[in-house]
Amino acid sequence: MTPYIKKDSEKYCKKKQHFVAQVKGNQKELFKWVEFNSMVSEAIDTYISYDHNMHGRYEQHTVEVFDDLYQIEKEWTMI
Repeated sequence: MTPYIKKDSEKYCKKKQHFVAQVKGNQKELFKWVEFNSMVSEAIDTYISYDHNMHGRYEQHTVEVFDDLYQIEKEWTMI
């Protein structure tokens, strides 16, 4: 997460609002633990959508929600 997203996420957490942040590979340690948690934990909710794109292919988009934050630093969990 870039610094401005991290700053905004702290603001949302203080107001007890929900937010979604994309975790990319350039945050290597955070990305590693998010990936690990998703492999060893069961999602508490899942949403799947299907799109038919312009080239005749179908795309599946999956969003999973996890509440297990094992080994994710406090600075990223905002708790």
